[in-house]
Amino acid sequence: MPHGGDIYRNKVNIDMSVNLNPHAIPDSIFSALSNGIKASGAYPDIDQQSVRNALSSIDDLDSTYCLAGNGASELIMAVTATIAPKKAAVICPAFSGYKRALSRIDGCEVDLICSEADDGFEFSEDLITRIPADTDLICIADPVSHTGKNIDDTDLDKLLEYSEAHGMSVILDESFFFLSERMREYVRRDTASYIKRYPGLYIIRSFTKLFALPGIRMGYLISRPQNIQTVKRQLPEWNLSIPAQYCMEECVSVLKEGSFIHDSLHTVSQGRQFLKQGILEAGYTVFDSDTVYLCFKADPLLYGYMLKRGILIRDLKNEEALGSGYFRAAVKNEAENEGFIRMLKEYKG
Repeated sequence: MPHGGDIYRNKVNIDMSVNLNPHAIPDSIFSALSNGIKASGAYPDIDQQSVRNALSSIDDLDSTYCLAGNGASELIMAVTATIAPKKAAVICPAFSGYKRALSRIDGCEVDLICSEADDGFEFSEDLITRIPADTDLICIADPVSHTGKNIDDTDLDKLLEYSEAHGMSVILDESFFFLSERMREYVRRDTASYIKRYPGLYIIRSFTKLFALPGIRMGYLISRPQNIQTVKRQLPEWNLSIPAQYCMEECVSVLKEGSFIHDSLHTVSQGRQFLKQGILEAGYTVFDSDTVYLCFKADPLLYGYMLKRGILIRDLKNEEALGSGYFRAAVKNEAENEGFIRMLKEYKG
């Protein structure tokens, strides 16, 4: 299973495989969703003007720099189809969606640029030097997929400078950025400046994780207006439902108000530290993370043991740079975190 959350084919009491905000979601989000359902007797605005106005205000950009999507995955598909690379580089460990999207491009050669366990699977300048100069597209996530460490701005600058010098496009997947430690210092990353400096940069974000609504697909793209227009041609005329639109606009309001982000990061940080300590006490290797999940190395049979006891974790055995014995566990509420750690310590594999 390339993704978490397969509760449909498993009996699950505690789902540690899905990485969503464990903090209480504001009632205003659910009110907006309800209002969107009530307004669904009409077609959505084909130009998405209202929601694009809201999304662009997060980074003080014009609405022409943003496009809403039916989740980040739809936008990854649309951007890769727009660029149609002959050669792509995926920084690994990586979300399987990049490779899936690239597999749809006829003749696309994919290089997997993998970080090392000895470096904590963190992104470093060394990885940049391994990207072939004839690459058309680079796919990378901040925080890094599966381990959850944020990318240092200096290293990101070097990557983008390298891509610009060689005429490469970059998909920067920030799906977990809003739930990462970098949100405590968000003003340090000037998204508008990045977009205006690097014409081949496509930043993809998601509200799914922050607002714990994976069933309401809510992603958005930030890029130069000419890129936005080209990507839009890869999407259906009405790719965003009215309930999702209403919900996204309220998400922007909550995000900009600030207290929800602050409280969420506090909840996530506390839960992450509890899980990390518990995993270490159980005798396993755990990697540093800045977001709502932890990657750890344990006995390969742990997945089946946990599943038989109603606990679903993410098995990373098929992920490049990781493999058998690597798992991911999400930060959940206090009772679920405790239940997972208790079962982990009981395992005698």
